[in-house]
Amino acid sequence: MQEDDDWSPNEQSKSHYNSLICIPILNWGIMTIDAMSPFSQESRMIIQVYTDLITLVILEMYDGAVRSTFTYQQRWRV
Repeated sequence: MQEDDDWSPNEQSKSHYNSLICIPILNWGIMTIDAMSPFSQESRMIIQVYTDLITLVILEMYDGAVRSTFTYQQRWRV
């Protein structure tokens, strides 16, 4: 990350992180993981799997909420 033009060190930070991965999760947020050494290819794949699982959980929760709301509206329709 030190090679990225947009990166600047935080002089107040006491951490020794040298690697950073940021993966967007839909429009809900960003999965941010940092490490003291570069990520291996295996680690990157594991991080991507976790991010995909979190994305699926969010989609399932959203879908369930939409279905529940629709059912509730249909039940009380006059």
